[in-house]
This record gives sequence, structure tokens and C-alpha cells, in this order.
Amino acid sequence: MDYKVQISETGTEYNETIEVDTEKQTELFKVPAHNDVDESNILHDFKTVSLFVLASSGVKTLGFIQSSIKPKKSA
Repeated sequence: MDYKVQISETGTEYNETIEVDTEKQTELFKVPAHNDVDESNILHDFKTVSLFVLASSGVKTLGFIQSSIKPKKSA
């Protein structure tokens, strides 16, 4: 599923795209360049890992989700 979210940030409006893949259990946030912010892609899996990539420089940051904030399965 893809979602488009209209954002207004310090006078600039842009669309952020969120792609949710329930089979792979991931969500990808695509944030375009705006104001003084570089374009970025943020990939979360539903389990433990987040990956942040700055498109212009290729800088990548990998983070791990703490167990206390992992989503809980509903009964």
C-alpha cells in the first residue's frame, strides 16, 4: 500500500510518500529535499531494524528498535 502525506513545514509544502509492504513487513518513508533538508529514505522493518539514507550523500545510518517500543500483536 502506498500513502501520500501532504506536509507543511516552515512555509514549504511537500508530499511525503509512505510505502507499506505487509508481506516483507516493512515501511519506507520517502522524504523529498525541502528547505535546507536533503532528500532521505527511511526504511523500518516491523521487527527490529531502521535504516536512514540521505540520497544526495549516500550516508546511511542503521538503528535497532528497542523491545519496549516494538508493536504488540493484538489478541
